[in-house]
Amino acid sequence: HSTVDCASCHTSGYTGTPQECISCHQDKYNEAPEHSAQNYPTTCELCHSTNTWEETDFDHNNTNFPLTGSHSSFNG
Repeated sequence: HSTVDCASCHTSGYTGTPQECISCHQDKYNEAPEHSAQNYPTTCELCHSTNTWEETDFDHNNTNFPLTGSHSSFNG
């Protein structure tokens, strides 16, 4: 969001602007086949940063499903 002009999304001002990412990014969620197939949450900020959609900040070690044993060498 830091590189996007505010007015490009807030064409009618800021009143009533949804706070949830999915409100504006449902199309991105739907385009990623694993998201809906795996029932990923629609709280985008759990895995993605606001700097870029493609990069994720997801860390299994900060979830209920940490990667352990032979899985610990995998990223994400």
